[in-house]
Parts: sequence; C-alpha cells; structure tokens
Amino acid sequence: MVWDLTTRKVLWQKPLGETTDSGPLGLRFGIPLTMGVPNFGGSVTTRGGLVFIGATHERAIRAFDVQTGEVLWKSRLPAGAQATPMTYLSPKSGRQFVVTIASGHRTLRAPLGDYVEAFALPPGAPH
Repeated sequence: MVWDLTTRKVLWQKPLGETTDSGPLGLRFGIPLTMGVPNFGGSVTTRGGLVFIGATHERAIRAFDVQTGEVLWKSRLPAGAQATPMTYLSPKSGRQFVVTIASGHRTLRAPLGDYVEAFALPPGAPH
C-alpha cells in the first residue's frame, strides 16, 4: 500500500509477491499466482519515484512506479530478501545501485542463504 503523505490518501495497493516459492506443507509448486505471500521487511523509495522491495517469502526483488503501482522490474534472488533494500549513487560512475541482503527467514520458512545482491540501475533511470 502506498500513501500520498500530502493528501493522506492511498495512491494504490496490491498484493505483494507470487506463490512461485510457496505451497502447502512447505512444498514448492512453482506456480506464479500473484495473490500476495507472507512478507517480513521494508521498502525504499527513491527521489525519482521508484519503490524497491523484496520482503516476501518469494525469492525476488521488485521495483514499482510509486505513482501507479506498476511493476517496472523484477529479479530472482538466491534466497528471500527479508530486509529493507538500500540505494546509493556511485561517486565514481554516477550510477545508482540498489543492494539487498538475501538471507531467507526461519519464521517465514523461507530457504536460508547468505548473499548480498547489488543491481545497477540503467543509465538515465530516475534516481
């Protein structure tokens, strides 16, 4: 759910995550139903209007358009990203990067891992 802090109204809301890495009794069926899945973690919003979030049981991170809720990008991860991503501008290249920890989570029964995943935004992408 995304709120407009000026008007105090909901801009958009949608289920977060697909069932790709979920299933009954802990079995992974690989069926990508967009119905929302258990999640634990936060998002980061950039000045250019991108919202990055992992957080779900699903092993993925997404970028949403803050105004419309459209998924602009999604990448698979080696484990769940139950952490708030961070973003930074490289002083050397001037490019923006998004970094998240993909470690899974015992409470969510998500497969565990020990990964730091970094993604470079395309040149000219909104910061």
